[in-house]
Amino acid sequence: MYFIKEIPQSERPREKLIQNGVEGLTNIELLAIILKNGTKNKSVIEISKELIYSIDDINALKDLSIKDLIKYEGIGMVKAIEIVASIELGRRVLAYRNRDISFKTANDVFLYLKEYQHKSQEHFIALYLDSKCQLISKKLIYIGTQNKILFNTTDILKEAIRLSSVGIIIAHNHPSGDPTPSKEDIKNTLMINDACKIMQIELLDHIIIGNTYYSFGENGKIA
Repeated sequence: MYFIKEIPQSERPREKLIQNGVEGLTNIELLAIILKNGTKNKSVIEISKELIYSIDDINALKDLSIKDLIKYEGIGMVKAIEIVASIELGRRVLAYRNRDISFKTANDVFLYLKEYQHKSQEHFIALYLDSKCQLISKKLIYIGTQNKILFNTTDILKEAIRLSSVGIIIAHNHPSGDPTPSKEDIKNTLMINDACKIMQIELLDHIIIGNTYYSFGENGKIA
C-alpha cells in the first residue's frame, strides 16, 4: 500500500490533473481528489479503489446516499457530503448543457445516438425528456452480449421519477446492422409502455439503431 506522499509527485492525482488535464485521470484518481486524504491505515487511493470497485459502473455512484457512503472505511460524514455535493453539481451542469437538445423526429434521436451504431455489443439507452421534449438526461441502462440484452424496467422508471421526466425515449443498437425489431424487442417495448402508463410517464418512442434505424413510434407500434 502506498500513501500519497510516497507516490512520485508527478504521479499524484492533483499534480497529474495540473500537468495533463482532467481527462487523463482515472475514476479512482478523480474520486481521490474529492476525498483529499486517507486514514492512518489506508491511503486515499485505496479508499477510492474500494468504493469504485464495489459498484457496477461509475454511473452507479450517483445512486449512493450519504448513509450508503459512510459504510465504507475511511469515508465519514464530511467526505460523504462532499461526494454527494460533487455529483449533484455535475448533474446540474449536465442538465444545463442539455437544455438546448430536443427531439422532434426519430431521425433526430438516431443522429444523437449514432455513436452506438457500430458497437459490437448491444447497448440499451434511455433519454429522459421534459414537457418540451428537451433532454434532461441520457442514461446507459445496460450493456448486453452481441445479440442479447437484459434490463430492468424499474431502473428506467426510477430515474424518470427522480428527474421529474414526463417523457422517455428508449433506444438500443443491433450489432448486426439490421434494425428490424425482434419478437423480444416488440415484447419488451410493450412491457415498458405498459409500465410507463401506470406511472403516467409517456413512452415517446423506441429506436433501434443499425445501419439505419427503426422507430416504433413512426411505425405505429406505440399507443
